[in-house]
Parts: sequence; structure tokens; C-alpha cells
Amino acid sequence: MADKVDRIRDRVKGDLRPDENLLAAVKVTPRGTIEQGILGAAGAVAGGMVGLVTGSKLGESKREAGDQERAAAGLDLGDESQVLAGVTEHRLLMWKLAKLGGKPKGLLASIDLSAIASMTLGEGKLMGQTMPEIVCTTTDGAEFGLRVAKIHRSRAQELIAAAGC
Repeated sequence: MADKVDRIRDRVKGDLRPDENLLAAVKVTPRGTIEQGILGAAGAVAGGMVGLVTGSKLGESKREAGDQERAAAGLDLGDESQVLAGVTEHRLLMWKLAKLGGKPKGLLASIDLSAIASMTLGEGKLMGQTMPEIVCTTTDGAEFGLRVAKIHRSRAQELIAAAGC
């Protein structure tokens, strides 16, 4: 992981404060962001145009719920369905990923670690499948989830440990 973090650190150093160092990073899928496309496609397969509309509506509600929970925590990730989450000594940061290659290309949001009461690794559900999910709770009581591919579970654990929340 250290080599990977070193490469990421070089790409994002312009987004870090002089007193910060990137300690850990992992690609995440914010809760609710990919359900819209999946449910719409599944509905189209199952029920044609009516299924597509129904599936899209269900997906939109999941997306809106995820957007609302992140807004309550002060995070705006736009329309991004996958982002890079990183932690420094002071902040949790989220970067947009390049479509080709998945490299960080622009800081989307950050939240001071002092505003995060807890960060734990739980399990989220996506289309009936469980996957690791970083669950963050702010000091104001807002909660948001960042889903992680099972293969990146250890990186998620490293991010949580580095945050010290």
C-alpha cells in the first residue's frame, strides 16, 4: 500500500496543506450513487420500458438519499459514482477520478477530522450483495457511507486507522 499511497501523494500534493501528509487512500463508492444505473438497467431487462422507468425511479430515490446524507455531513461529491477517499493528519478528502486510469484529478470535498465522531468498517448492501462500507458519523450526528470493493477492505481499514476516529 505504501507504494500506492506514494504515487497518489505525488498526484494530490497540490490539494494538501503545508502541514498535511496523505496517510492512506482507497477508492470508494458513496452510498446511493450507483443504484440508479443498476436498478434502471435491471428494470429494463425485467420489464422493458415500464421496468426501465420503475427501476430508474427506485434508483433515483436511493441516489437522493445518499446525496442528502452527504449534504447533512457537508460533503458535495456532485454526480461522481466513484471517488478516491484519502486521509491526512487533519482531514478526510475526496477526489474525482479520471475516467481512464482512475487517477485522482480534482479535489471534490473535504471534512476536518475534528468534525468526525467515528469511522467504522461495516457492511453495506448493493443489489443483495454485501460489501465493506466505511461508515462515518459526524459530531453533529450526520452519517454517510463509503462502499469499498471487497478486494480493497484492507485499504479501508488502513484509512480508518490513520484517521484515528
